[in-house]
Amino acid sequence: MCGVERKFPEKLPWQAALWIVFLSLFFSHVFPSLSAFLIYFFKLPVKPLLGLVLEGHLPVVLALLLISITLYAANAKWVVHFLTGRDLGVILLCWIISIFGVGYISNAWKYLLHHYHMNFVETQATIKIAQNCSSTVFWVLFLLTAIIVPVFEEICYRRALFSLISPLGKWPACILTAGIFSAIHFYIAVFPGLWFFAIILQLSFFKTKNLAVPIMIHALFNATSMLASHYCC
Repeated sequence: MCGVERKFPEKLPWQAALWIVFLSLFFSHVFPSLSAFLIYFFKLPVKPLLGLVLEGHLPVVLALLLISITLYAANAKWVVHFLTGRDLGVILLCWIISIFGVGYISNAWKYLLHHYHMNFVETQATIKIAQNCSSTVFWVLFLLTAIIVPVFEEICYRRALFSLISPLGKWPACILTAGIFSAIHFYIAVFPGLWFFAIILQLSFFKTKNLAVPIMIHALFNATSMLASHYCC
């Protein structure tokens, strides 16, 4: 920021924050399910790559477009700045903590689930696809998971949702936002791991006051997971 001290971003107007959260949930859950239902109901001959675009890339791109319009209409800032050396240090540290922290927490959690004989899906659907798909499908999925989704989710959770529930207090809002982020993935095997990851993302935003930092941490984390799944499993 050229030596200028960043100020923590002002809260979004609650109407804009609520609308962004609604758009995010609609396009990440309702729209893909509706597309899949229509494809199945009308027995449309959709190839896997086109299905991935319709159920993944297209809704997220539409959501980002509408979110951009919402921020512009509310005269709200993106809170994205050029990365400084300090930002890069935070990104590297948080990425390493996230990789090891999420891994250890998730493994311990899975052990408990197995110990108490609870049924759960071992591997997330996206990871399963990455493990067995062609190179073309993988790189399309990689574009969505490692580039588009981090931007989409960080605007929704670290900016809009946190702003919406921040009247509860900084730390309660941080913990609650992280819990919602984890729960909305509907994947019990890494629920506490994702909660931990979301707290790391929020803390990085607190530290740097730059939304580009949690976006980059999220992107690196997703990219690492995707590449490891495709090339190492």
